[in-house]
Amino acid sequence: MELLKDLFLIFSLRMIDVILMTTVTLSMVSNKKLRAGIIGGIETVLYAVVLSKVMAKLNSPITLIVYGLAYGLGIIVAMLIEEKFSDDKFTAQIVVLEEDLGVVKDIRDMDIPVTVIDGQGISNEKRFFLFIVLNKQKYQLLDKYVKKKELFMTVNKSSPINGYFR
Repeated sequence: MELLKDLFLIFSLRMIDVILMTTVTLSMVSNKKLRAGIIGGIETVLYAVVLSKVMAKLNSPITLIVYGLAYGLGIIVAMLIEEKFSDDKFTAQIVVLEEDLGVVKDIRDMDIPVTVIDGQGISNEKRFFLFIVLNKQKYQLLDKYVKKKELFMTVNKSSPINGYFR
């Protein structure tokens, strides 16, 4: 019974530790210093506690298996949480020919702002570059539309944006 209790504790603490570790990494990438620092400190203490529990039970292979499973599941849960709650911004670039410029109206009708820039391809044919900044929800809507229309689009995650479109 004592081993079962320890395994549950190791599993739970390791999962929480990995979720916090992933949150720290995502906070660092998003340049959220204070959040990364605070959560990182808590995560380090939790990691030390869990590691000491595992080291005390090294004679039981099930302890290592539970520790490893908790790590894997913690990564999956952390990614699901991040996917659900992130406030990421994206920049999308779509390249269209003149006859496809109707997509600009379609995209704007989705309440997505679009900037159109003239360009030229390798064959000297006139092309238009659609520059779009959008959040995750709008990105999912745009992605579905672009796939349906079979357009060429590149997407990048954006750093914090300042200013407004006029």
